[in-house]
Amino acid sequence: MVLGTALLLRLIAVAFLGDFVYSMGGDGLRYLWLAQDILEGEPYGRVFGQSDRVPLYPCFLVAHLWLFGTRLIFVAFSQAFLGAFTAVFLLWLARELSGHRRSWIVGLLWATYPPDILNTVVIFPYILQVFFLTAAFLSVVVGTRRRSLRICAVAAVCFAASCLTRSVHLLYFPLFAMTPLMMWRLRTPAGWRWKLVASALIVIIGVAGVGWWTARDF
Repeated sequence: MVLGTALLLRLIAVAFLGDFVYSMGGDGLRYLWLAQDILEGEPYGRVFGQSDRVPLYPCFLVAHLWLFGTRLIFVAFSQAFLGAFTAVFLLWLARELSGHRRSWIVGLLWATYPPDILNTVVIFPYILQVFFLTAAFLSVVVGTRRRSLRICAVAAVCFAASCLTRSVHLLYFPLFAMTPLMMWRLRTPAGWRWKLVASALIVIIGVAGVGWWTARDF
């Protein structure tokens, strides 16, 4: 129900507002210019855009430009699916944290959240960023509850990917890495030693995920 509602509302937005993706300005054009640099094999940001912008959303656009050319409407379609699955991730996350069957309400709130629906047709990394960020928190909670270092590693990769989509929340990475330690109130078989190992693993993978770009910038 949540997935269907979220996807339907976003596809309606694409149907009625889809032409908006062709009339963007400002940041939208800059991200497209960066994608054009990558497609043409030029140094990143030297010809068309800003070289210090994190690269994941331009690469997301590159994939669409390579597959569909200048038909940017397909970017909106992809963002519609990402927004819809974000609602499902939030439902799942709420259920993991609370155990209540009514947690579908959380997913439905995001499914019908107007700013996210409208951003479906905007060339901007917001949708992709929130998708990765939600996947990161879902993975770290599920990984801690199931005592799985592999899932916690996936959480670190997702958080790093969200920072490489938009870097605004990079300063919160140390707090995110402490998530296994802060889940002491949840019923989980993981002990303190395991949680320390999980947090250290998240730090190592997260730093490796964003460190190469930081080194490139400086």
